Amino acid sequence: MIYFSKDTLAFYRPGIHGKGMPADAVEITEDLWKSLLRGITDGNQLAGDANGYPELLPPAPPAALSRADVEVQRLRAYADPLLGSDRFFSEASRRQIMGDGDWEVVRNQGVSRYNEIQAELPWPLEEAQ
Repeated sequence: MIYFSKDTLAFYRPGIHGKGMPADAVEITEDLWKSLLRGITDGNQLAGDANGYPELLPPAPPAALSRADVEVQRLRAYADPLLGSDRFFSEASRRQIMGDGDWEVVRNQGVSRYNEIQAELPWPLEEAQ
């Protein structure tokens, strides 16, 4: 036997929890319990319906990012050794110092990647100004 408590959003077994089970605990089937666990693993939220029985709700939408959060993500993206814009700027600088004529091509690749990162990670609308 498995029980579910809407108040605690937890599962209980009488053999383990005994008198420690919440008063609102309702009996559920083993199959339902397994299905709920799969749903939670898939990112759904466990809730209790009006009668106290468990149900799955879709995942909560991600929290809005602050300007500081976006800035951190941008800085990490710029610095990525494989996909970041900084690697192009560093290479362009090295080539320019060494007198290589194609440094501008690499710089332009860096500018392009920098703009892509900014488009992928836009400022929050309320703080964009």
